[in-house]
Amino acid sequence: MLHYSLEDEKIIVEQISFILGKDYVMPFQERKEDAFESIKETIKYNRCLIKGTGANFLLTSMIDSIEDNYLNICGILEDESNIDDGLLVNPSQKTVNEINSLKRQMIFIRKITWPLREILNRLLRIGTPFTSQKTVIYLRDIHDHIIQIIDLIETLQEVLSSMVDTCLSNISNRTNEVMKILTLIATIFIPLTFYRRRLRYEF
Repeated sequence: MLHYSLEDEKIIVEQISFILGKDYVMPFQERKEDAFESIKETIKYNRCLIKGTGANFLLTSMIDSIEDNYLNICGILEDESNIDDGLLVNPSQKTVNEINSLKRQMIFIRKITWPLREILNRLLRIGTPFTSQKTVIYLRDIHDHIIQIIDLIETLQEVLSSMVDTCLSNISNRTNEVMKILTLIATIFIPLTFYRRRLRYEF
């Protein structure tokens, strides 16, 4: 389970494990905050079909909740990657550092997402003694969403890499312009310096 800290602007990872039985699901999580509070509320107020559909469907709903959180965090990072064009035209080192930070977070999410994809592949291929046809349909849907998340992450990584290249290119061009001006100034003042020394020696 991924959580995004707005204060620290970083991703927090929580390891979650499940034990699935015929009539029960036992989740184990690291944080005090309940990662599945929304599912409990849904069951409590009968807002969906989770209640009365079996432990396997409940487990699928929990996995779906984890996957939804991945997508939400990708959306947050996508919004942060929409950097103003003005900053790309006239970037600072801070802009480059921010983009590189987003790239690292994207790589981090992709690294975590791949194992979830493999878990879903295994559940679809092997299944469990309690897996029903309805559960398989929802697992395939979650699997497709995971692939979409991976594709989104890869696309954002390419965009961010392009942005870094643009920033570095603009910084390099700006440095070259400064060097041209300094060279021009030096070219103007060097003859004056020689002329001044010549006058000093003559007197």
